[in-house]
Amino acid sequence: MDPLNSTQDVIRCTLCQDLVAPMYCEVCHTHLCKDCVEKHFSGSSIVHEVVPLKQYLTTLSNPKCRKHPTKQCELHCEQCDIPICAKCISSGKHSGHKQIDIFKSFEIKTEILQRDLQELEKSIYPKYKAIASNIPVQKADLSKNSRKLTTTIDKQGEVWHREIDTIITNMKSNVEEMESKHLPILNKQENEIARTISEITQTIAELKKLLNSKDVCLVSEYKSRIAEFRRMPPKLKVSLPNFRPQEIHTDQLIKQFGSLSALSFTTEEQDYSMPPQGAESSPPNRSLMDVPQVITAIDTGYGSLYVQKANLSKNSRKLTTTIDKQGEVWHREIDTIITNMKSNVEEMESKHLPILNKQENEIACTISEITQTIAELKKLLNSKDVCLVSEYKSRIAEFRRMPPKLKVSLPNFRPQEIHTDQLIKQFGSLSALSFTTEEQDYSMPPQGAESSPPNRSLMDVPQVITAIDTGYGSLYGVTCLNDKEVWTCGCFNNKMNLYNLQGELLKSIQTWSGNMPRDIAVTRSGGLVFTDYRVRTVNLVKNTKIQTVITLWRWTPLGVCSTSSGDLLIVMDNDDKDDSDSDDDVQTKVVRYSGSTEKQSIQYDDKGQPLYSPCGDKYISENRNLDICVSDSGARAVVVVNKAGKLRFTYTGPPSTTKGSFNPRGITTDSQGRILTADNYNHCIHILDQDGQFLRYIDNSDLQLPWGLCVDTRDNLFVAERDTGKVKKIQYLYM
Repeated sequence: MDPLNSTQDVIRCTLCQDLVAPMYCEVCHTHLCKDCVEKHFSGSSIVHEVVPLKQYLTTLSNPKCRKHPTKQCELHCEQCDIPICAKCISSGKHSGHKQIDIFKSFEIKTEILQRDLQELEKSIYPKYKAIASNIPVQKADLSKNSRKLTTTIDKQGEVWHREIDTIITNMKSNVEEMESKHLPILNKQENEIARTISEITQTIAELKKLLNSKDVCLVSEYKSRIAEFRRMPPKLKVSLPNFRPQEIHTDQLIKQFGSLSALSFTTEEQDYSMPPQGAESSPPNRSLMDVPQVITAIDTGYGSLYVQKANLSKNSRKLTTTIDKQGEVWHREIDTIITNMKSNVEEMESKHLPILNKQENEIACTISEITQTIAELKKLLNSKDVCLVSEYKSRIAEFRRMPPKLKVSLPNFRPQEIHTDQLIKQFGSLSALSFTTEEQDYSMPPQGAESSPPNRSLMDVPQVITAIDTGYGSLYGVTCLNDKEVWTCGCFNNKMNLYNLQGELLKSIQTWSGNMPRDIAVTRSGGLVFTDYRVRTVNLVKNTKIQTVITLWRWTPLGVCSTSSGDLLIVMDNDDKDDSDSDDDVQTKVVRYSGSTEKQSIQYDDKGQPLYSPCGDKYISENRNLDICVSDSGARAVVVVNKAGKLRFTYTGPPSTTKGSFNPRGITTDSQGRILTADNYNHCIHILDQDGQFLRYIDNSDLQLPWGLCVDTRDNLFVAERDTGKVKKIQYLYM
């Protein structure tokens, strides 16, 4: 069979991919049309050998059949991908298979060889080398980061040891100060009583002398002091100070010490990141002890001043010893935390280093295979063995599958700021030394926030007490820091501003992302929490420093509130709406967090139906009975569940009204358990009892598009008006 006649009319120019290629470069194994020959020679140091394709093909010979060595192969079976001879065809094994000329197959395979070689050399091989070169860097970074973390943990440990030593020194100093300050009181009373006893002794002697005398003049001049002596000196009761070491809660101490994030490996095939831990707050409900313990016993009887003075000195020594022992326990606990954290760092490195080693070895093996394949391709291209070329099996698809790009998220250690006052409370409580007498009955009242008066009734006509002009173009968030200061946030504005009731700007905090905050709340300790919808984070502001507490994956935070137990309740929806034209796939739920740890998720009712709508604004508040109240503008309803997440009721407006459709926005609760929600488009506030019964409107205060709501400790209502940018303080309860 003439190889030229069988292939020339189907071979196209490799360069222009258009014209028939009557020429062939034996060096580059490239088919060329006449117009591209000159271009092929130009701009290259390679000595090309371009010959007519006819001439090149005449140098080829039909290969011998591997099954029938006496026969020559003139065809190539595409299904079996092997050269075949006439005897192979007559055997019937290739019946129905597509068969092409052996030289045409040779040319096709030659083109495949050339393309594979070029892609391997120019693209795939360099990419593998680049990936391989990055792994030693990642391994070095892992080791370097581990050493850095260990040093940082040690330094934080030194800071904590110094802080504990300071606490111990100060407490022992307080004990010494109490003794030195109160001992003179005992000395003074001891001296006064001794002087009185001396006077009584002298008076007794004088009375006996007078009774034995018969001097009428002296007896008549006697002035009785019995009334004076009847006035006993005040009975001095000494309440000796005591020190109660607190039980060490290691998990809380670790979170106060600092957070060590995990070492994670992610690839481009998956997008995965770990949630920040935050400090877990203490549980709200304190359970009963199995074995109650006697903390102290107060002896109310009179004791001699000498005994009291001795007890005071003895008690001071005992307290000092107890404080020292508690200090030793804390130092050991801190050392244990440091050791465990450093051990975790070492374990992470030793555990994850094999992952890098494994990928490094796999890539090195693949690079070796690619290098070998390139050499074999060059050998095949330089040969004229039609049989070997036609049997070539391309591995280019296999090599195109790049190994996953391993992204190493190195662990980090974030030392927590030491709050000495909290640390002292956890270390132990030192009560004061006090003296009391029977002439006065005095006890120090417990300190704490002033509670709201019970059973305060709704005013017939609520009154606007003050209006704060915030300057926001679109105001929608307000939350009370205390009774005199409020935080605010607005739309198209990345700043949260703190105002006093006189409208003076006290502080301004800008979000770290530059996005506007979606909602704000104040924690029990006075920290400001805000949600960032676009970057899916919940953040805490303390002293102008912003800390990301929670980072969400495929969920975006909406409303937020801080609970009585110190937890955070967050309303959130998922991201499916970004990929869909409908709300059918969008989900909404309420999640309770303790620090960065998810504790509870509330999404469906007992029938498996969603509690919340998939669209619209949503705000959240916890009631005094621990109900969770959500204003759902998408559903035009207020949805209330109990602490366990069971649906209690849904409020969609009063039974009868002349107003338009209910359109809730901000929501809050007061000390009486009443629920207040802003009805935006109806320019009013709805007040409900804790069971969802409508009580009344606040609609006489010239409210304009009310949005955010909060109440202070005295149950004054603060309303954020969206378009006016004003915060109105409204009294709606009788004092």
